[in-house]
Amino acid sequence: MRRSLARFVIGVVTAIVGGVACTDSASDTVAAEAGSPDVLPLDVPDVGSSKDIADAPTPDSAAPDSPAPPDTTTVGESSIHRILWVGNSFTFFNDLDQIWLSVRKAQGLEESIVSLRATAAGYRWVQHLADATTDGGSEPIREWLVTAPPQWDFVVLQEQSQIPGFPAGNPEHDASVEAAVALAGYAAASGATPVLFETWAYRAGDSQNADLFADYPTMQDRLDEGFDAIASAIAASGKAPVRLRAGAGFRVVYDAAVAAAQDPLAPGALFSRLYTEDGRHPSVLGSYLTACVLAATLAPDGTVGMDWAPPDVSETDASALRDAAEGAVALITSSRSPQ
Repeated sequence: MRRSLARFVIGVVTAIVGGVACTDSASDTVAAEAGSPDVLPLDVPDVGSSKDIADAPTPDSAAPDSPAPPDTTTVGESSIHRILWVGNSFTFFNDLDQIWLSVRKAQGLEESIVSLRATAAGYRWVQHLADATTDGGSEPIREWLVTAPPQWDFVVLQEQSQIPGFPAGNPEHDASVEAAVALAGYAAASGATPVLFETWAYRAGDSQNADLFADYPTMQDRLDEGFDAIASAIAASGKAPVRLRAGAGFRVVYDAAVAAAQDPLAPGALFSRLYTEDGRHPSVLGSYLTACVLAATLAPDGTVGMDWAPPDVSETDASALRDAAEGAVALITSSRSPQ
């Protein structure tokens, strides 16, 4: 099916500021081509509601160079100057990068950061890779990753939300792994450490793929397995990724409700409120949890002592989400992360 030309988001930050909630209703997902039993159904995006390009200074003029982070799956980074986010609406909803910058400031890390986003509704890694490598292409990601990349510190890679859970041998899955390795390679060539943004399962599973993703726990298990394979493939190519385990953060909240004999899917439950009404995209709570997971992953002291939260997030919820983020990051040393 023909898809409209993606529009990219550029978010530039030269000083850390607070996050602002976004009301963009674009879907994360895209329609699969028909005609093959190996192609699993994907949701259709509202591509018309993605954000337009904003005028911004080039990364080279906005902040000084910094050395690349170490080759490792975990880091304790005290200074970041440039970060690029490559993904779709799971990234640009609620201005995740801005929330993360505010969390980082609350950690006591005063710094000037250039944060750029190459995001479009429903976009997949294969599409980002095509934009980055097409000769004569005009998409910003081509300049940022291929033709004139600055010295990034981190490049965050976020895939369409169903594909990592598809089985090996599925064409969408296999193409995704290849694209992840290629994008991570371009990131590493620019001096960056790739960050694998591991997204969450849908709140009630995926009705379009009920045999594969019957409910939240089943879908999250499959996503976790898929991200393990992607991380291993990237590591085997030469540079192990930092793993942004947002899905693990959601899982910690889900498991806490179950352990307390509560229904995590009840409308007022914290887990349920991590999502917007569609049960897929993050609410401000979900984006805050994701930002805390990333902050705890990149900073030596995690979120200890950090008390900032978006204006619409209560202190009770914020504290629970920070604890969940710390629990998710603890999985780095006890799970199947490639070394």
